[in-house]
Amino acid sequence: MKRTAAAMTLVALVATLGQVDAIAPRRLVEVVDIGPPVLSPDGTKVAYRTEQASIERNTYDTVWYVQSLDEGALPVRVAEGGLPLRDAAGISLLAMATWSPDGRWIYYRALHAGKVAVWRTAADGARTEPVTTDAADVRDFVLAADGLTLHYSVGAPREQVEDAELAEYDQGIRVDETTPVG
Repeated sequence: MKRTAAAMTLVALVATLGQVDAIAPRRLVEVVDIGPPVLSPDGTKVAYRTEQASIERNTYDTVWYVQSLDEGALPVRVAEGGLPLRDAAGISLLAMATWSPDGRWIYYRALHAGKVAVWRTAADGARTEPVTTDAADVRDFVLAADGLTLHYSVGAPREQVEDAELAEYDQGIRVDETTPVG
């Protein structure tokens, strides 16, 4: 008797689940991922980046937002974020903003036109500009406490990386347990 009741409950549950509208695969792929929010120095706003796949254009869109923490405040779109930065296995890296000490700017790394640079965007979205123009991609950066000095590190120059990649195409590469094959 108990088994019959349990079986009937299971059948009813499965029937109910079958009535739920299916989510289209495109909607699942194009879900917007929201990065970690970074609190402004005065604690009144947050900056964060979104990432969303575009099946139609076969790319990803990233956008930076600043939002006041006031109740009911809507996010302000302040800048395009470039293409997502990825690790060696192709996994998207978290994009973190750094606020200027006065809270007027957010600084972040972005991949635009094949170059990873540090960019800054006014917190109100009025202006966006590259801060670094290096022959190599920026790996990491720190904004000094005074807000006037930016320390950053770079890898090999892009031209040298491209030459090494072309040589690998011709000569091959060794794949062993240390090679990320993702």
